[in-house]
Amino acid sequence: MSADSGGTSAKMTKKKRKADEPILPDLSDEEEENKYAPYFKKNHIRSYPVNSPTHPGTVFPVYIESVNDSVKFGNKDPIYLNNIFSRYTKGVKEIKRVNALRYAIIFDSPKNANSLLTNTEFLSLHEVKAFIPASTSESTGVIKFIPTDLSCKHLFDKLISTQEILSVRRFTKKTPDGIVPLQTVTVTFSGNILPAHVSYGLCTLPVEQYIKPVIQCFKCMGFGHTTKFCKRNVVCSVCSQSHHFKDCTNKDKPLCANCKGEHIAVSKLSFFPALNKSYAKAMNSPLPKQTKKNDDKDILSDVINNDKILKAIVDTLLKFSNKDNNLPINTSTIKEIFIKNFTCNNG
Repeated sequence: MSADSGGTSAKMTKKKRKADEPILPDLSDEEEENKYAPYFKKNHIRSYPVNSPTHPGTVFPVYIESVNDSVKFGNKDPIYLNNIFSRYTKGVKEIKRVNALRYAIIFDSPKNANSLLTNTEFLSLHEVKAFIPASTSESTGVIKFIPTDLSCKHLFDKLISTQEILSVRRFTKKTPDGIVPLQTVTVTFSGNILPAHVSYGLCTLPVEQYIKPVIQCFKCMGFGHTTKFCKRNVVCSVCSQSHHFKDCTNKDKPLCANCKGEHIAVSKLSFFPALNKSYAKAMNSPLPKQTKKNDDKDILSDVINNDKILKAIVDTLLKFSNKDNNLPINTSTIKEIFIKNFTCNNG
């Protein structure tokens, strides 16, 4: 790695490279073509690490849904579910409905949770499939200043961590000349505690928290879910009326369906709610640099005086103060819960 790669020296005992051994292996044509494609651990089945923390209040959910995608398993009789899970499985603390498609079976230990995944007789008998949600069993971090000549597979093979590495993905950007690789990659680890660093040879590379992009539905324009799972009515992304944006006749008068600002619902302003039309109009206009501090104060004042945002913040704090849940406390989870609370509060 180069001196400006962002890594720091680490005192570790490792096998040394021979003087005439190439730093990078020769890649086949197929490997070269897929050099920047995400690389995943082969045949990985998501499960809880055996060393998962088991302090009081920690729980281990397993999601179950029907093997038939058309069956809404989340609408099953909860008493029926109570009977079959209390009779055939161990360590179940609670059964919670997640949505119309699935239930969460809450276990008291990683061992008992993982055992449901391999209980093929039980799963087959009740025609269900089981899986562990990524949010409770995995964590994703970012490492920077990684030379673009390193493939994702090479990084997967060479990076060393205190936690098992499940995948490596390189950031890219679209340009007029095609896809350009960046010097930033994300690494997904087993377990919901992010390691402070990973090692590459003698270098220690800091791991930063990865913040997921905001998920927006392009059917109802709401946040926190995708079009595939949306049960709401179609909303125009331009004027917020009940029609598809291709049929919109008000394209010269945009109105955000989320914040009622004078912009389309798929703009970045839709996530940072414009509290009134004048504010949205001001945000869409270029501002002199010398007024930035005053603008920041105005934004802060608007947020503080907005009851809907404050309620969403309070609801989010209360959610994490509940010791009975198993939500990992990180930026990504906090943001997702806040978006969900804000969306629910605004109908």
